Amino acid sequence: MKKILRSSEFFVALVVMVLCIIIGLINPVFFSWENLFDLLRSGVVTGILALGCL
Repeated sequence: MKKILRSSEFFVALVVMVLCIIIGLINPVFFSWENLFDLLRSGVVTGILALGCL
């Protein structure tokens, strides 16, 4: 468990989650279905390329 908490990937994921929560509190439209699908669509190409690097 300590190894996971000290990894840089965990830290980045934690920062992203905190930023999403802050943005969602400031702008409630951020968590709308349309915006969530737009975020997923914009990250698909990057995700596919990242999987290809594995």
